[in-house]
Amino acid sequence: MFRKLFSLALLILAVPGLASATSQFTVQNNSNDKIKLQIFDGDDNICLQDAKSVDVDGNSSKSISCTGGGKQRCRVAVSNATYDDEQACVESENITSGCGSTAVINVDDGKTLVIESNWNYCAIQ
Repeated sequence: MFRKLFSLALLILAVPGLASATSQFTVQNNSNDKIKLQIFDGDDNICLQDAKSVDVDGNSSKSISCTGGGKQRCRVAVSNATYDDEQACVESENITSGCGSTAVINVDDGKTLVIESNWNYCAIQ
């Protein structure tokens, strides 16, 4: 019986989509201000609840992970903690997708989200 359960567990892990893989990305904050990130799982299309909240100090970087949910990405909302959580990255419409009233950036697994010095502009590398 144990072998059958163990084999079933291995099968579930081996089949794509049955197990939610972890996705990782790096945030490079080139601004002087602290940035607050709301991290949503990769398949959270309505941004119902952030999986975690992370602060990244000015002029520093941090590695972050989320549950990819089969999408091989994390979804990130960026705000400037120094200015009462004013939303950042809003000028990068080409890499944001609406999630209610929040602009959310899809960051693919292994990519770097770069927040530039004016913190309103962000890029993915």
